[in-house]
Order: sequence, then C-alpha cells, then structure tokens
Amino acid sequence: MKELKVIQILTHSLSNLFPDYYSEDNRYKFYEGGWHVKLSKQILKISNDLNIECWGMEKTINKPISFEDNGITCRIFPSQYFKFLGELSIPLLKELNRITKHQNVIIHLHGVFNYTTFLVSLLFKNVPIIVQQHGDKSSLQGFHENLKENKIKAAAYFSLYLLKQEWFFERVVLKNIDRFFVLNEDARAYLSSIVGPEKVEKLSMGVDFDLFKKMDKTKARENLGLEANKKYVLFVGAFVRLKGLDYLLQAFSMVLREHPDSVLLLVGDGYYKNNLEMLAKKLGIENRVIFFPWVENRKLPLYYNAADVTVLSSLSEGLGLVGIEALACETPFVGSKVGGIPDIIKNFRAGALVPPKNPEAIASAITSFLNEKDKNFKVDRENARRYYGWESIVKRMVEVYAELWEGYYG
Repeated sequence: MKELKVIQILTHSLSNLFPDYYSEDNRYKFYEGGWHVKLSKQILKISNDLNIECWGMEKTINKPISFEDNGITCRIFPSQYFKFLGELSIPLLKELNRITKHQNVIIHLHGVFNYTTFLVSLLFKNVPIIVQQHGDKSSLQGFHENLKENKIKAAAYFSLYLLKQEWFFERVVLKNIDRFFVLNEDARAYLSSIVGPEKVEKLSMGVDFDLFKKMDKTKARENLGLEANKKYVLFVGAFVRLKGLDYLLQAFSMVLREHPDSVLLLVGDGYYKNNLEMLAKKLGIENRVIFFPWVENRKLPLYYNAADVTVLSSLSEGLGLVGIEALACETPFVGSKVGGIPDIIKNFRAGALVPPKNPEAIASAITSFLNEKDKNFKVDRENARRYYGWESIVKRMVEVYAELWEGYYG
C-alpha cells in the first residue's frame, strides 16, 4: 500500500442537480464523477506516492457501492435529506470513523457550509482536514447579500443561520480545519475573518490547457453537424435556476432582432430543463434553441470552438469553469459579475462582464461580439494557465498534503 493516504469526500448528492445522475451502468454520467474524482486523477498523474480514495453520498441509493476507476477506489454511501438541515450520510461517517482508528489519513472535504463538514471537523480532531469550497455560501453571507434588495429573503437566511446553529459550527468548529481552498475573493474574506487568513488560500478547479485550445471553427462545426454560416451562442453547464438561463433566453430573443441567423446551443442537463423549454416557446424562439445532452470533457473543445461566443449568465458562481474552458479555446466569453468570473476575465485579459439578472446587458455584450469585424480575438493563455492549469494546482495540492502529513504523522 502506498504510504500517504487521502480520502476525498463530496458532501452532497449529484442527483440534487441531476435527477437521473446515478445508474448501475453509468455512474459517471455527469461531471465525470465530480470535482474530487477529476482532481484525484490529475494528482495521480504527477505523484505515485499517494493512495487516494474518492467518497461521495447519494440519496437515491439504499446500500453502499464501491468500484475502481483508474487506480482510485470510489465509494458511494446512501444519505438522507433533512428538511432545513440539509443532507447527511451516517454510513459514510461511521466508515470514516472506522478507518481513521486504524490508518493514518488526510481527509479532503469538498464543500464548506454543510453538516458533513461541520461534523467531520468536530469529531475527527487528530486527523488532518482540508476543505475545498465549491461556491457554497454561509446563511449569514446570504443574509448580508439580500439585506438591501430583499429583506424578506434576508430574514429567511438569518432564521436559517440560527436554526441550523451555523453560528456555532462556523465560529467554533471550523477552526479545527487545517486548510481551506476557496474559489473567489468573497469566500476568502469571509472564511479568513473566521479562521484566520493563514489557513485560507485561493485554489481553483483546473483545466487541461492542452485539451482546451483553439481549433478550426469550420471543422468543429462540421464535426458537430452545425451549419457553417450561422452565428452560434453557447452555454455549457447544469440546467439549474442559479445559472440564470431564464435571463440568457430573454437576452437571446433580443439578439435575434439584429442577428436572425443566430442559434443558441444549450449543452448539459438538470432539473430546470423543462422550464427552459417552456420559456423558449413562450418567447417564440424554440426553433432557434438547440438542447444538447451532457458532453464528456474530451469533446467539449469542439463546442467552444464551434461557437461565436460563450455565455455564463449565473446569478451566483463559485468559479465559472465554463469561462476558463471557453477562453482557453480563444472563444469570446460573456459572464456575470459574480463569484470568480471577474477573476477569470482579469487573468485571461479578455471577455466581457455583465450585471446578473440583466437580459439587456447580456444581449448587448453578445451582439457586440457577433458584430466584431476583427475576428482575431486575443486572450492571454499563458497568464491564465498559471492560475487555472492543472499543473500548478496539483503541485500546490501535493505540497499541502505532504506538509500536513509531516505535521501530524512525522
């Protein structure tokens, strides 16, 4: 057995986003199993000194599942959803307790403000713990963000903050965690005020810059069966309310007035798909919107390169991975001014920022790119690669693993 063991844990069901996520014959239908699985595969590419397991929870199963994937042991545990409190897997916590009694491990949790993270940091005090933020926020953050615009919603967030006793877990228990990796400045500032800035650093999801790169647009369209002479606007991601797709559809109906030959490509899946199909019909643009099923990572560069512009109209976003992938392919990008999206545009030195929930601004930015006479859209890939390339991210992660292992186990 390899010496240094890491257990990476996803702290929520992926079926929360994708109702049909789990199936016996295709466990990784979406996201290739999740961020923790992607990260683990990248780590094992550069380090043979780690034994990594990827754990998750799933409320749609009733018994634990275990399987191997490229040298990684993957385990999924049944979980339950408790109203107002969120999701929790007792079998996962029991198994973690059993293993930590007999083995030295590092626990790497994915998600901050949930009861799995709270309980692990409370119960496992002699084990090194790392937490990766995924764009999740505290109820107290929700309170402050809504205080000016929506006092009723702000009050609901504050009630939830008290009901879930987040005040205790945040101010007392999170201090037991050794290191936090976050996606944006808001998260860094909030967590630094609780646990101290020395425990918090920005480290994002990575992108393979050798895979996501510019290619011939005509060939990409040919490959996907798209017409060569159309204008294509692209969205990639989960069909969920927080992605702001209602506003993108409204914006696209405005774009069609100036560019009637344009087509909106929506690539992904999720619980909000039916709502989007109904809205497209209501706006009278259903014939100009094409839904594509979820696409595996290696094929995504075709879609970015076939598009004239990629849009991420999110209402809230931890990072905005789609923006990184699009700009790495040197495709014009329009993103909401939320979460880590402004950082992406700053680091690539390209793209357009728009206010969230603003169809007019989204339409204007899209139209601006579609009207652009100079097709030599320039991005600073090398600068962005320093922040988002898997190489630097994995190198830093392995350094932290080694540092914590030495500190706890010698």
